[in-house]
Amino acid sequence: MALLRFLQDWHLLVIGTVAFGAAGLGYRARRGQQPGWLRVHIPAMGGAYIALFTGFYVDNGAHLPVWDRLPSLAYWTLPSLVGVPLILRALARRRLLWVRSGSPGRSGSGVRPGRRG
Repeated sequence: MALLRFLQDWHLLVIGTVAFGAAGLGYRARRGQQPGWLRVHIPAMGGAYIALFTGFYVDNGAHLPVWDRLPSLAYWTLPSLVGVPLILRALARRRLLWVRSGSPGRSGSGVRPGRRG
C-alpha cells in the first residue's frame, strides 16, 4: 500500500521493511535452534512488534482518541519507550541478559573480589 502513495507514505514502507526483516530474523533463529537462539529470537520478534506498533500509530495516531492529543513525535517514540524495557525484562527473566549490580570487590556490593555476582 505504501508503494501506491510512495511520496506521502515512504516512511511506512521503511517501517514495514524493518518489521519484516526483524520478524524474519526471529523466525529463522527459532527454526534453526542453534545454541543461544532465544537470545536472538526475543529481541528480533519484540523489535518487529515495536516497528508494527510504530507504523500503526504514525499512520493512525491522529485519528485515535487520546492519541490525537499527543504530538507527532510521540507516535514515533512511545512504542519503543514501552517495548524496549519489556524486551529487556524478558531477556533478564530468562537469564539471557547480564546485569551487573556493581563491580566485584567494591565496598557495599556484597561480592568478594575474584567472584562473579
